[in-house]
Amino acid sequence: MKYVSRLSLVLPLAMLAACTTATGVEVYPQTAQQFAVGRTKTADVTGALGEPTQKIYKANGTSEMIYEFEEQQPRILNFIPVVNWFVNQTDTRSTKAVFVFDQGGTLRDYEAKQTKVRSVGGILTPELDPVNDQVRWEK
Repeated sequence: MKYVSRLSLVLPLAMLAACTTATGVEVYPQTAQQFAVGRTKTADVTGALGEPTQKIYKANGTSEMIYEFEEQQPRILNFIPVVNWFVNQTDTRSTKAVFVFDQGGTLRDYEAKQTKVRSVGGILTPELDPVNDQVRWEK
């Protein structure tokens, strides 16, 4: 009986963890800082981080490598029947790193950012009024 009660606690947590989705290549700002502007080559970046999620080649011969990552974690309220009609939430964490290279493939600039957002929905969710940036509740 003790085994069944433990299983009843662990199983829902495992199911909730399985609902997390993650895509892309995660690059933290501290990781981007390890690359030296003026010395690092494109091969150095791909060797350390893998293939980027996007490559951009510009008419002037310069290029950009973009590494984007997004992880979405639904909140536990989303899994409660009927309650999720009224309120549901998802936490999203993302990173983006952009490396800019000159015509010779040498790093000229980079930027990296991290973002955390909680999105909400459901019948009882406030809606942002686009005209005056005020929160208004749906009726």
